[in-house]
Amino acid sequence: PVQRTLETNPLLRFSLYTDVQLHALNDVGKEIVGLCADWPDDMTNHHRVYNLFWLWVLGAYEVVRTMDQHRSRFSPHVADMIGTQKRYLAGLRMPFAKQEFKGDKKIPIYAENSYVSVGVDGLCFEISGKEYWSGLVIKDFLADMTSIKAEDIQD
Repeated sequence: PVQRTLETNPLLRFSLYTDVQLHALNDVGKEIVGLCADWPDDMTNHHRVYNLFWLWVLGAYEVVRTMDQHRSRFSPHVADMIGTQKRYLAGLRMPFAKQEFKGDKKIPIYAENSYVSVGVDGLCFEISGKEYWSGLVIKDFLADMTSIKAEDIQD
Protein backbone atom coordinates (compact mmCIF):
# COMPACT_ATOMS: atom_id res chain seq x y z
CA PRO A 1 0.00 0.00 0.00
CA VAL A 2 2.80 2.48 0.82
CA GLN A 3 4.54 1.87 -2.52
CA ARG A 4 1.27 2.35 -4.40
CA THR A 5 0.62 5.61 -2.52
CA LEU A 6 4.10 6.87 -3.42
CA GLU A 7 3.54 5.94 -7.07
CA THR A 8 0.26 7.83 -7.25
CA ASN A 9 1.50 10.72 -5.08
CA PRO A 10 5.24 10.89 -5.79
CA LEU A 11 5.75 14.30 -4.19
CA LEU A 12 5.14 12.64 -0.82
CA ARG A 13 8.78 11.55 -1.15
CA PHE A 14 9.68 15.23 -1.16
CA SER A 15 7.17 16.75 1.26
CA LEU A 16 3.72 15.95 2.58
CA TYR A 17 2.90 19.67 2.56
CA THR A 18 4.02 20.17 -1.04
CA ASP A 19 1.91 17.18 -2.09
CA VAL A 20 -1.15 18.57 -0.29
CA GLN A 21 -0.58 22.04 -1.78
CA LEU A 22 -0.20 20.59 -5.26
CA HIS A 23 -3.51 18.76 -4.87
CA ALA A 24 -5.12 22.07 -3.86
CA LEU A 25 -3.59 23.80 -6.90
CA ASN A 26 -4.89 20.99 -9.09
CA ASP A 27 -8.43 21.31 -7.69
CA VAL A 28 -8.55 25.11 -7.96
CA GLY A 29 -6.84 25.08 -11.35
CA LYS A 30 -9.41 22.66 -12.75
CA GLU A 31 -12.18 24.85 -11.36
CA ILE A 32 -10.71 27.91 -13.08
CA VAL A 33 -10.33 26.09 -16.40
CA GLY A 34 -13.87 24.74 -16.10
CA LEU A 35 -15.33 28.19 -15.42
CA CYS A 36 -13.70 29.45 -18.64
CA ALA A 37 -14.94 26.60 -20.84
CA ASP A 38 -18.01 28.46 -22.10
CA TRP A 39 -16.40 31.85 -22.66
CA PRO A 40 -16.97 34.25 -24.30
CA ASP A 41 -20.66 33.23 -24.50
CA ASP A 42 -21.12 33.28 -20.73
CA MET A 43 -18.82 35.58 -18.78
CA THR A 44 -20.74 35.57 -15.52
CA ASN A 45 -17.77 34.10 -13.65
CA HIS A 46 -14.97 36.40 -14.80
CA HIS A 47 -14.53 38.04 -11.38
CA ARG A 48 -14.36 34.63 -9.69
CA VAL A 49 -11.84 33.43 -12.26
CA TYR A 50 -9.69 36.53 -11.73
CA ASN A 51 -9.80 36.14 -7.95
CA LEU A 52 -9.03 32.42 -8.00
CA PHE A 53 -6.27 32.81 -10.59
CA TRP A 54 -4.61 35.55 -8.56
CA LEU A 55 -4.46 33.27 -5.52
CA TRP A 56 -3.56 30.24 -7.67
CA VAL A 57 -0.53 32.07 -9.10
CA LEU A 58 0.72 32.96 -5.62
CA GLY A 59 0.33 29.37 -4.45
CA ALA A 60 1.87 27.81 -7.57
CA TYR A 61 4.87 30.10 -7.33
CA GLU A 62 5.46 29.22 -3.68
CA VAL A 63 5.30 25.49 -4.45
CA VAL A 64 7.92 25.71 -7.22
CA ARG A 65 10.03 28.16 -5.20
CA THR A 66 10.19 25.64 -2.36
CA MET A 67 10.95 22.78 -4.74
CA ASP A 68 13.62 24.86 -6.50
CA GLN A 69 15.33 25.61 -3.18
CA HIS A 70 15.78 21.85 -2.83
CA ARG A 71 16.51 21.10 -6.48
CA SER A 72 19.23 18.61 -5.53
CA ARG A 73 16.43 16.28 -4.38
CA PHE A 74 15.14 16.01 -7.96
CA SER A 75 16.48 14.42 -11.12
CA PRO A 76 18.29 16.93 -13.37
CA HIS A 77 15.39 17.02 -15.86
CA VAL A 78 12.81 17.71 -13.15
CA ALA A 79 15.05 20.26 -11.42
CA ASP A 80 15.35 22.15 -14.72
CA MET A 81 11.58 21.97 -15.28
CA ILE A 82 10.94 23.31 -11.77
CA GLY A 83 13.35 26.21 -12.37
CA THR A 84 11.69 27.00 -15.69
CA GLN A 85 8.23 27.04 -14.07
CA LYS A 86 9.52 29.26 -11.27
CA ARG A 87 10.98 31.82 -13.68
CA TYR A 88 7.82 31.78 -15.83
CA LEU A 89 5.45 32.19 -12.88
CA ALA A 90 7.64 34.96 -11.42
CA GLY A 91 6.56 37.18 -14.31
CA LEU A 92 2.96 36.92 -13.08
CA ARG A 93 3.66 36.71 -9.38
CA MET A 94 5.52 39.99 -9.00
CA PRO A 95 2.72 42.24 -10.32
CA PHE A 96 0.06 40.16 -8.55
CA ALA A 97 1.79 39.97 -5.16
CA LYS A 98 3.94 43.05 -4.91
CA GLN A 99 2.32 45.50 -7.33
CA GLU A 100 5.67 45.87 -9.09
CA PHE A 101 7.41 44.38 -12.09
CA LYS A 102 9.93 41.59 -11.73
CA GLY A 103 13.36 43.16 -11.54
CA ASP A 104 12.19 46.78 -11.64
CA LYS A 105 10.75 48.29 -8.48
CA LYS A 106 10.77 51.81 -9.91
CA ILE A 107 8.04 51.27 -12.52
CA PRO A 108 4.61 51.65 -10.91
CA ILE A 109 1.84 49.17 -11.65
CA TYR A 110 -1.19 50.72 -13.30
CA ALA A 111 -3.44 48.33 -15.21
CA GLU A 112 -0.95 45.50 -15.70
CA ASN A 113 -2.89 43.27 -13.30
CA SER A 114 -5.99 43.73 -15.45
CA TYR A 115 -6.75 41.24 -18.12
CA VAL A 116 -6.64 42.43 -21.71
CA SER A 117 -8.65 39.66 -23.36
CA VAL A 118 -11.01 36.79 -22.60
CA GLY A 119 -11.40 33.47 -24.37
CA VAL A 120 -11.76 29.73 -23.89
CA ASP A 121 -8.19 29.73 -22.53
CA GLY A 122 -9.33 32.05 -19.73
CA LEU A 123 -8.17 35.55 -18.97
CA CYS A 124 -5.23 37.01 -20.84
CA PHE A 125 -2.80 39.22 -18.93
CA GLU A 126 -0.16 41.22 -20.78
CA ILE A 127 2.82 41.94 -18.59
CA SER A 128 6.01 43.50 -19.96
CA GLY A 129 4.90 42.62 -23.48
CA LYS A 130 4.29 38.95 -22.67
CA GLU A 131 0.85 37.33 -22.75
CA TYR A 132 -0.22 34.94 -20.00
CA TRP A 133 -3.50 33.06 -20.62
CA SER A 134 -4.74 31.81 -17.26
CA GLY A 135 -5.96 28.43 -18.54
CA LEU A 136 -2.75 27.73 -20.43
CA VAL A 137 -0.59 28.74 -17.44
CA ILE A 138 -2.54 26.33 -15.25
CA LYS A 139 -2.56 23.45 -17.74
CA ASP A 140 1.18 23.77 -18.40
CA PHE A 141 2.01 23.89 -14.69
CA LEU A 142 -0.20 20.91 -13.84
CA ALA A 143 1.18 18.89 -16.76
CA ASP A 144 4.72 19.50 -15.52
CA MET A 145 3.91 18.71 -11.90
CA THR A 146 1.98 15.54 -12.71
CA SER A 147 4.84 14.33 -14.91
CA ILE A 148 7.06 13.95 -11.83
CA LYS A 149 7.59 10.29 -10.95
CA ALA A 150 8.74 8.79 -7.65
CA GLU A 151 12.10 7.91 -9.18
CA ASP A 152 12.64 11.62 -9.98
CA ILE A 153 12.88 12.40 -6.26
CA GLN A 154 15.90 11.54 -4.12
CA ASP A 155 15.52 10.63 -0.47
